[in-house]
Amino acid sequence: MLATANAAPTVTSDIKPDAEGKLTSDDGTIDLVWTGGHGPCELQQARDESFADARSRYEGEDTETVLTGLADGVYHFRVREVPSGGWSEPLVVNVESMNRGTLFLLLGTGAFVAVSTIGSILYGYHKNR
Repeated sequence: MLATANAAPTVTSDIKPDAEGKLTSDDGTIDLVWTGGHGPCELQQARDESFADARSRYEGEDTETVLTGLADGVYHFRVREVPSGGWSEPLVVNVESMNRGTLFLLLGTGAFVAVSTIGSILYGYHKNR
């Protein structure tokens, strides 16, 4: 019973793993949930798997947070009870936004459709005036 009380919390995400078991966000948003803590917790985020560049993203009583606006790359998350709990096993999430080529193709297609629609409306209006 004592071992359970001192066990580190567990951090998870709502992202479904791909076929290789990797967690990937395609929009830079990650919903993190942690369980097993019995008081205030600290959530850390790092790019480096050793957490050498770790920064605290949350500290408090809540057991869930949503992080948005993350740039492409690999992120490592861990949580612990504060002030002196042990760290959870890291959760690794990859952020892969839409590549720029596809983005510009879709934006260009949308612009073409919008301009064509406006042009057709104006042409029809002037023709039937």
